Amino acid sequence: MAPGEALPGPESASDFSCQRTMLCVSDVPSPPPPSMAKPDPCSPLLMQPDPDPPVDAARSRLMSSIAQQGSKPEMRVRRALHAAGLRFRLHRRGLPGTPDIVFPSRRAVVFVHGCFWHRHPGCSAASTPKTRYAFWQEKFDANVARDRRVSAELRAEGWAVHVVWECETRNEAFLPALQAFLSLHLPQRRRRGLPGHWLAVTPARRR
Repeated sequence: MAPGEALPGPESASDFSCQRTMLCVSDVPSPPPPSMAKPDPCSPLLMQPDPDPPVDAARSRLMSSIAQQGSKPEMRVRRALHAAGLRFRLHRRGLPGTPDIVFPSRRAVVFVHGCFWHRHPGCSAASTPKTRYAFWQEKFDANVARDRRVSAELRAEGWAVHVVWECETRNEAFLPALQAFLSLHLPQRRRRGLPGHWLAVTPARRR
C-alpha cells in the first residue's frame, strides 16, 4: 500500500441493503412459461362436454360381420318362393339398389330389409345405440333416404317393389302381403291354378 493511501472503509449501509435485495430477488424462482403452467380446472375450455368416444373395435367387427346377402331372413323368403314353384334371380346389380329377389318376367322385385339398419317403423329392433348417438342417427337417416330413392328409381323404370321386414320372417307374418303382391304380377294362366294359400314357410334342411 502506498504511503498516504486511505484504507478501504466498510461499505455503506445503502450499498449493503442493495446487495441483499438483489440476492433475495435472485433466489425467488421465476414463474413457469405459459406452456408449462398447470391448466385451470375451472377454465371454460376444460368444462366443455367430452366428444363422442372412439369407435369400439369389438362392435365394429360385429357390425361388419352382419351378412349383406344370403341372410337368414332372406333365406326364409327364398325357401317359401321355391316351395311355391316360383323362380327368380338374386341380387341383380343392373338394377337400382341391387334388389335381393328379382322376377324379371314380372317386372317385380323384393327387398328383405333388416329392421335395425333400415329402421322398420314401430319395430322394437329398430333401436338406436346410446353411444355416438349423432353418428348412428346420421347413418340411419342416410339408409332410409337411400331406400326411398331406390324405390322411386325402380318404380320410375316400371318395376313393382315390395319390402319384407326381418321381424316378419320369424313366423308367417310376411306371407299374406308377399302372396298378394306376387299374385298381381303373375301371368293370368298361372293365377287360375293357384290355391287359396300357395305360399308357406318350409323348414330348413338339416345338414
